[in-house]
Amino acid sequence: MERYGHYIAMDGMKRELNARNWCYLAVNVLNDCHETQVVIEALAIGERLEVYKFILNSLIRFTPTVSVNEIKICSSDAFLNLNFVRQFFPRCHFIRDHYHLLENVKTRVGLSNWSKYEYHVKRWIHAKDEASFNKALQDIVAVCGLDTALIIYFQNTIAGDNASFAKYILCTYEGTLTLRGLSIAEANNSSVLSFVHELTSARSTEHLVS
Repeated sequence: MERYGHYIAMDGMKRELNARNWCYLAVNVLNDCHETQVVIEALAIGERLEVYKFILNSLIRFTPTVSVNEIKICSSDAFLNLNFVRQFFPRCHFIRDHYHLLENVKTRVGLSNWSKYEYHVKRWIHAKDEASFNKALQDIVAVCGLDTALIIYFQNTIAGDNASFAKYILCTYEGTLTLRGLSIAEANNSSVLSFVHELTSARSTEHLVS
């Protein structure tokens, strides 16, 4: 954390990793070899804001040489937001993971309608300037037709949070490492899954041999 903590990625994994089905949560950084490093991790009954508060407060307490003002980027899925992370790191920017954002939009519009929106939504997220962003949003609204609730969802709920996902804005943030989300955290999740599967397999083999 002392060396690479300017960009942190937080994520919870709810897969069956233990007998109690508790959630695995971790804060990750990327080192100078572009390898994922876990700075703090925990098992919790569920993915809750109170759990993230405990983890982040613990992280701050365990790394007294790191100023909270040195954290430049916090990345997570839609479970967290800028207001939450700035309680701990007042000068950081918040980046929403693009994959989870697309999945949320896909669920909101419906899988049967996703093909009509997909091209425009991806243009929207990856817009290179504000004009392109607004044009893509207009095209999305046109696809919505008379669905007022969906129009409000895109114009207010999503577009109102453009500072957390729009590429042309993210490019202005210092310390993004050209990342657009949770690739750091997902790499750690994959490693944890691999370790658990290997451990389970080894124990099964031991039982068979014995």
